[in-house]
Amino acid sequence: MSNGKENMTVLIKYPQQNKITNADFFKRKNDEDINWSYWGGWFDTDGTFTGKHGKLALKDHEPVKLFSKVFETSLRFDEYKTITPNAAQYVAKVFSAALRQEKLNWFCRNIEKFILSKKDNLFKVCKQPFLLNQAPWTKQETINYIAGVAEGDGSFLSKTKDKVTFLNLLIASSNAQYLSDIQDRLSEHNLCNCGDIQEREIYQTKKGERVKYYFCIYVSGKNMKNAEFMKSIYRVMTIERKKEKIRQFFNVVEPSFLNQLS
Repeated sequence: MSNGKENMTVLIKYPQQNKITNADFFKRKNDEDINWSYWGGWFDTDGTFTGKHGKLALKDHEPVKLFSKVFETSLRFDEYKTITPNAAQYVAKVFSAALRQEKLNWFCRNIEKFILSKKDNLFKVCKQPFLLNQAPWTKQETINYIAGVAEGDGSFLSKTKDKVTFLNLLIASSNAQYLSDIQDRLSEHNLCNCGDIQEREIYQTKKGERVKYYFCIYVSGKNMKNAEFMKSIYRVMTIERKKEKIRQFFNVVEPSFLNQLS
């Protein structure tokens, strides 16, 4: 939460919405192949549905810049003083882009199918009911969603120990049921082998103590099923610092994969 003066710089500016600009926007975008499941992964993790907007605000510029471009909404860089639940003060520096009004309602209708943990927030901000789309996710939609989740609430570790190079993808949340729902989606398409959901830590929030849970996807040169899954999400991801962890792994165990992408 911001508790100080905010400095805001508009990096890319789009015109404000009106009937004419929206008619043109919806005509073009409804015919466009938008990766809705990828954005579902992002908004289930680091995206927010609050007040009158749907917003993506991150320290990494790549996904926010892409969000701004795809949905034609202004890109900002914000700096503001804030405070953690432990009363530590710091200056937050984030890139942000938000959707409002008719664009937001349109966004919510299309992304609703790919929201697992924040459906209530989505419905509240749009202030209108949607027909719940329960159609099964395709294999590629699941991969796209997990790519967004991995960039939002995932962390990667690439390491060599006892001459074995491995890569861990750890996905964490305070909502254990949400993690279980993710694992169910992965199992439906037999995409990878996941570790059990475990308690990671107890942390402090303004509403009191909460428990963070996690599960891990372990990848090694001997675990080709998980290695293939990691390749598939790498192709969708946008954050270079996280993609670099995957590159470090494949640079050792399968350099030919990276050569195909260059």
